[in-house]
Amino acid sequence: MAAEKLPKELIAESVRSVHAGDCPTCGARGPVDIHVSYSVVSLLIVTRWNSIPQLCCRRCGFKAQVKRLMVSTTFGWWSFPWGILITPFQIIRNIVGIVCPPDPSTPSQELIDHIRLRMATEVVTSPRPGNESTQNYSPDATLVVCINPQFTGQRVSIDATERTVTFENCHQSRRFTAVGFESVRVCRFDEILAVHDCNSIEHEDCHLLDRIIFALVHMLQGDGDLGSLFISTATGRSRVFTNWNGFDAFRTTLRQIPTTSQKGYWEDDPRLITLFVVILFTVVIGLVFVMI
Repeated sequence: MAAEKLPKELIAESVRSVHAGDCPTCGARGPVDIHVSYSVVSLLIVTRWNSIPQLCCRRCGFKAQVKRLMVSTTFGWWSFPWGILITPFQIIRNIVGIVCPPDPSTPSQELIDHIRLRMATEVVTSPRPGNESTQNYSPDATLVVCINPQFTGQRVSIDATERTVTFENCHQSRRFTAVGFESVRVCRFDEILAVHDCNSIEHEDCHLLDRIIFALVHMLQGDGDLGSLFISTATGRSRVFTNWNGFDAFRTTLRQIPTTSQKGYWEDDPRLITLFVVILFTVVIGLVFVMI
């Protein structure tokens, strides 16, 4: 791997620079590190939970953890059995993150791994002479890579030669016992069942009602970016945001896979929980008016 060939001194210098630099989220002075927040949203028989790493200062990490702690505490319990079982774990993990943040005096191993992967990515995807843009650049026409700029350990790559899609730290298994993201999941093209395109600004598949529902989904899950892809696979699901490097090329390539025209698993539709919440909220408001 390219990461293993990088000089340790160069990695250490970059880690120190990032750790002591300004927060990429709010611009305040560091130290900057990887802060992870956890959320769970459920209703009836559907439960979804996430682990969200973020490169930021302590204050921004604290705000994200508190926000998702409130989301999990409010919306996590409403399914049986997984909502009831998983919600306490997500609440505890947020509380532990709040009480025991990364040591501000030294970079965490997660930050070191993040910087190493980011530097390796910059080496692999450096532009050809005469092309200064790396946003949608792919080092090989048969390989399209989409990377989370705030946490380069999260990435998705499409290999047209092998006809596979590789998810790294961004694929959630559908197994009942699964918690968090799988480190690596490789899916064949025929295992990509559906793509729910939520880029509300420019994609024709997302109508006004969908945009409103998706906006509510993101509010409930604590995510501020409306544009994203929800990918349903044979073994789980993944979500890729518009601010990831290489998103446009990735989305275009992904939607050319024939099997993505299928509907996929009904429980993977991101609008499902929000529709249930809207219906429940409407019923509650109706009962209140009737009682008044």
